[in-house]
Amino acid sequence: MKEREKMIQEAMEKLFLERPQAILAMIYLEWNIDKLDNWYEDVDQNRYKAGIELSPKTKEYLKSKGVVENADYCATCYETKADTFFSLSCGHQFCGDCWTEYLQEKLKNPLGCLSVKCQHSECTCIVPEEVYRKFITDEIQLEKLDKAIFKNFINRNEDYKQCPNPKCHYYAKSNMHSAREINCMCGTTYCFKCSKDTHRPCSCEMFEKWVKNNESKKSKKVKDVIICYVIKELEDVDMLFVMYVKQIGLNIVRTILIVINILKR
Repeated sequence: MKEREKMIQEAMEKLFLERPQAILAMIYLEWNIDKLDNWYEDVDQNRYKAGIELSPKTKEYLKSKGVVENADYCATCYETKADTFFSLSCGHQFCGDCWTEYLQEKLKNPLGCLSVKCQHSECTCIVPEEVYRKFITDEIQLEKLDKAIFKNFINRNEDYKQCPNPKCHYYAKSNMHSAREINCMCGTTYCFKCSKDTHRPCSCEMFEKWVKNNESKKSKKVKDVIICYVIKELEDVDMLFVMYVKQIGLNIVRTILIVINILKR
């Protein structure tokens, strides 16, 4: 994605990080470019929390447990060190076969594979996506990785929302983060804020409340049952009017709301 790559480049320039580290930083910052300036409030702590490197406290703890850095053997299968050996910044060495097997297993969980930590159970360093590409060559597995990268960017970034249609790969962008109606190119209409069927002029909270109160109903789809609400203040009293409208057009409902608002003036 061009937008993702642009953010990575900006993070590299502003934080003076290599690409793998910049990606971990942006994941930690939830792909919010405005948070880059906060990085310098405590650089060391942010590096630890982003999984870029171990904190001194964690290093001491692992050392007390007998964990060896830059060992001459694989910490999983105990094979003697060879050219395929690799470690993250933590220095915990593992052979290529163990890395491949470990990462293939982690790819079975696309939503969590980009937050996977070092093979050592108590290490907090996170595996960068480049490490996956280093040890995995199978095209099907790499396709899973690409989908995971896309999901990670969309799900963690509040400016983007993927279309809720499972067969659609389009996404919408908005920096307003409001309950605006999105008309996807696939034909799906949904709310940007909650990703559910469009429900304006209802708020997401009102719509969710209505759904919970009508869980026993056979039909819960907005296209079958249109609901809307109007909050009208009379002196110090808040009155909530919920209009349960069935088999009439949404335009009629909106017209009613306009008329009510005019009468309130």
